[in-house]
Amino acid sequence: HEKYAEIGITGNALYPGIRNVLADLHNDRLTLFVVTMKNRNDAGKVIDFLGLNTFFTGVYGPDASGFPERKALLIETVLQEHCLKQDETVMIGDRKEDIIAGKDAGTRTIGITWGFGSRQELEDVKPDGICRAVGELLSVIRRQ
Repeated sequence: HEKYAEIGITGNALYPGIRNVLADLHNDRLTLFVVTMKNRNDAGKVIDFLGLNTFFTGVYGPDASGFPERKALLIETVLQEHCLKQDETVMIGDRKEDIIAGKDAGTRTIGITWGFGSRQELEDVKPDGICRAVGELLSVIRRQ
């Protein structure tokens, strides 16, 4: 945790085009959240460091004790706290665990192939959509 606090926050960078996608989604009046299994405070610092605060309504992750231990529970918390409908909510992730968590929480899911997971890993868990490039993300989201 301390090592991440020293290096992990400032070592983050956005994929090219992501800031524009977030701005477009924000302008479309979509409510955006970060749901991560990284410590909630560290994740918030990364969002702040990258200058993305205006795009996100909230950052959800485990607290210092590691609770909750499942990403699906975090997604369910977002749904409940913000009165969101499962079928109108999309979990976007680059790993199979993200897609499984979204499905477990009853949301739609989009796998993105430019992150840490492979295309095959994502296809194996059958997300509702797969996005192969940042430039496709808006149209894939809007189809959901």
